[in-house]
Amino acid sequence: PHNIVGAAAGSLASVGAEAMLGVCLSSRRNMCIHEEVSTFDNRNKVDAMCRNMTAPFVREKGGGDLCKYYEGYSKHNSDAQLRGIYSIHDMMQLGQDRGWCPYYMARYMINRSNVVIYNYQYMLDPKISGMVSREIEKESIVVFDEAHNIDNVCIEA
Repeated sequence: PHNIVGAAAGSLASVGAEAMLGVCLSSRRNMCIHEEVSTFDNRNKVDAMCRNMTAPFVREKGGGDLCKYYEGYSKHNSDAQLRGIYSIHDMMQLGQDRGWCPYYMARYMINRSNVVIYNYQYMLDPKISGMVSREIEKESIVVFDEAHNIDNVCIEA
């Protein structure tokens, strides 16, 4: 999936898309740059570890093991005056450079993007779309990764 998403982002970037904002979103497991969490391949484990370091009730208690990348994102997300097309790799590099969580930054950028590239489940699965896609811009272009399965998902939804 990274290759397909990266190719789509690369195609957009090659047509002079610097005046627009485009972002790729993937799972936490694929985008995490946290030194410990990113070492795990199991999606459920990564999701649980991430939530245990970023959930509001955990952060309100203070102390503990908070994610420094989420904290960096949380402090500066509205400062992100970004333009251009960002692949998953670009988001991860941006996260490293600025100390921001690439996953949450991508979710933030979706609501401000002209082009969004992600798995169809982010829009079609009611449990996920309510969290991720509810405020997507009406004029946005959405490119689905793994779209060859979309007909079955729509029938089942």
